[in-house]
Amino acid sequence: MHDGISFEQLGKPALVICTTPFATTSHNIARALGMADYPFALVDHPIGSRSRTELKERAQQAFAQGGGDPDGAGNAVAARLACTHLVNVVSGRPARQPAAGQEAKLACGGH
Repeated sequence: MHDGISFEQLGKPALVICTTPFATTSHNIARALGMADYPFALVDHPIGSRSRTELKERAQQAFAQGGGDPDGAGNAVAARLACTHLVNVVSGRPARQPAAGQEAKLACGGH
């Protein structure tokens, strides 16, 4: 939560993905950081023991909550990157950064 809010305060779109047992904690952190209404994606817990397929399903849920219209404005790019990170990191694949000016191959969100 703290990182997502910090990115937003620097003008960088972000999407925080939280699992259900941590929703109250996330709201409290957002309030403590002065952004009580900061939106975040909420997915089912747990994620650490899920298969890659199950992680993709949760990532798609988070993508939709994060303004995930690939052809629209808002946090679509942040949502897609956050969902890709969720699937790759939790499933043990190394996180990769997209090359400058290029989109990352995405685990969710279509295009």
